[in-house]
Amino acid sequence: MEIYAVQFWGNTDNFIKELPRKLQAKVKEEISCMKRNDFRAVRVKTLRGPIGELKVKRYRLLFFIYGSTIFFAGAFVKKTEKTPRAELEKAENIYRMIINYK
Repeated sequence: MEIYAVQFWGNTDNFIKELPRKLQAKVKEEISCMKRNDFRAVRVKTLRGPIGELKVKRYRLLFFIYGSTIFFAGAFVKKTEKTPRAELEKAENIYRMIINYK
């Protein structure tokens, strides 16, 4: 039973579609676990405030949960130890836009 709905914002959906087929399947399975509220089965890190990071190999998907929806607000290839500030700020802007809209 799925607890959460999912929405993709920014480049996230295209980012996933451009991954190799096997990796796409892995990302989709991880998202499916999150939709079922099975966060123990995925590698997730809290970054700042409500913004989290789903880790799949060297790929990162930034997300936040608002109500009963998981919003994926950005995706990138992890190249350094720190999350790029621009990616984090984009996710925070989407978060503010969503909570102010609803």
